[in-house]
Amino acid sequence: MRHAADLADCDNEADQAGLREFRHALPVLMNEWFARHNQRKVSTDMAVPDEAFAGMLRFYQDSLRGGNLRYTIFGHIGDNHVHVNILPRDDDEATRSWEIYRRFIRRAVEVGGTISAEHGIGKLKREYLRELYGDEHLREMARLKRAFDPAGILGQGNMFSEDLL
Repeated sequence: MRHAADLADCDNEADQAGLREFRHALPVLMNEWFARHNQRKVSTDMAVPDEAFAGMLRFYQDSLRGGNLRYTIFGHIGDNHVHVNILPRDDDEATRSWEIYRRFIRRAVEVGGTISAEHGIGKLKREYLRELYGDEHLREMARLKRAFDPAGILGQGNMFSEDLL
């Protein structure tokens, strides 16, 4: 089932306010549901340039269509990124979900985008930084981190794996 909403389709300010409220409540409601039902998710946060957004959205949809995976797509169309939440029901679906996620990462980078639009890199996405920057630039960033944090006490284990530090 597909649902879409657009502020331009709202006839009055009250409808627009209601849609905004729904949009901001949706991620919280989804995360509460995931926790309550012990549901795993594989969630994207990639952003792409203006001219690549429509193609990226189609790529998301085409990659998921026919795969028998449950998913939701919502987010920040005006900022050229949406959150694709793939909801695997078992280990096989989880493996397939992460394979699709990696394809999303590669495509976002290919079209000049980024692998994280608002939620940061941290521990979960650090392995994908190689797709975006390559080893040489990651080593350069790690050298800068060591210069500003020689004791290595800030953000331990975030962004840079031990082999780079």
